[in-house]
Amino acid sequence: MDEDDEDDEDFPESVKTLTDSSFQDFITTNERVLVEFYAPWCGHCQQLEPHYNQAADALRMEGAKTMLAKVDATAETALAQQYQVQSYPTLKYFVRGGDPVEYDGPREADGIAEWLRKREKPAVEEMTESEVESWIKKTLDAHAFALVAHVKKKSARAKAFAKAAESLIDHKGSKLRFAAVWLPKAADPKKDAHLSISRARLNINRCQI
Repeated sequence: MDEDDEDDEDFPESVKTLTDSSFQDFITTNERVLVEFYAPWCGHCQQLEPHYNQAADALRMEGAKTMLAKVDATAETALAQQYQVQSYPTLKYFVRGGDPVEYDGPREADGIAEWLRKREKPAVEEMTESEVESWIKKTLDAHAFALVAHVKKKSARAKAFAKAAESLIDHKGSKLRFAAVWLPKAADPKKDAHLSISRARLNINRCQI
């Protein structure tokens, strides 16, 4: 093994190159993955590359769980078709191997890294009923609202609530905080599901969902 090979092992690539054979395993074994679908000849892709690499380096140095990867869409045409890549570069964000969301954030290094940092923690905090009141007192200020969904875990309502929370992560000036309390197995997933809305120092309002 020469010195260059040793250096490659000591300093692994921050951006992983994926192919059809490695793609599925990578997005399922890593909790969060941002994937760039690119074309080697694409000028916009070439402009993005140093920023994408810098963002990946920064997150790796911080010990972030989010991984950055890239796919040559002109070579991996099946993947490009599967994920409906119609222009270059196209960036997709995967969480635990689920359906991706289109990345619509900044295209410079600091902005990419910050967009991903915000998503390192789940948009919806999981807790028990007994923890809700103390969580509200601890995390909210006088102008912030807390929305707590009482739903069955992995239910359609739980997924819709999480999607709504994630959509507001980048909303400027947002004062919303989201949490979920999982209903017991014996609960009725429709009749017992409800949403609690509260603000610090105000009473809790409850509505059925």
